Amino acid sequence: LFDAHRRLVACRFTHDREIVLGALVYDVATSVDGFIAHRDGSVTGLAMEGPHVDAYLARLQGYRTVVMGRSTYEAGYAWGLAPGDKPYPHMQTFVVSSALELPAHSDIAIVRGDVALGVAAIKADARDDVYLCGGGRLAGVRLSHGLIDRLILKVSPVAFGAGTPLFGDAPHPTG
Repeated sequence: LFDAHRRLVACRFTHDREIVLGALVYDVATSVDGFIAHRDGSVTGLAMEGPHVDAYLARLQGYRTVVMGRSTYEAGYAWGLAPGDKPYPHMQTFVVSSALELPAHSDIAIVRGDVALGVAAIKADARDDVYLCGGGRLAGVRLSHGLIDRLILKVSPVAFGAGTPLFGDAPHPTG
């Protein structure tokens, strides 16, 4: 991760101005045994109040771009999100999916095809950090491609035993 971070925060120069590329930040709550949700997708047991939640909500206001997988986006439907709506109105939203279909009026950009290349392009275009919102499977693929620059874990003192792993089933680099 540190080598990827050094490479990806390299600066571009345009008209004698320095522009820092956005970092992909996986900012996520997890159980002590490394699950971000139960098998049914619920997050019962993860701490939902306290100073760490206040800090997370403050960080959310600083992100201008969010990337998530289809399952994470569609999980928002249970919380009242309508198909095509932005889950975070102040953020440009990218959903990684080969199957998601949204209404024509949607402001959501769907990333299809080469996901590693798509996410790398989003990072390169971002002027601020990019929020990687949930989705252990998507996070695992990003990690295996060296695209996660920063990891912020909110660890709850609960063990799920099974569920959605923090990094899915994708192999991740070691060392």
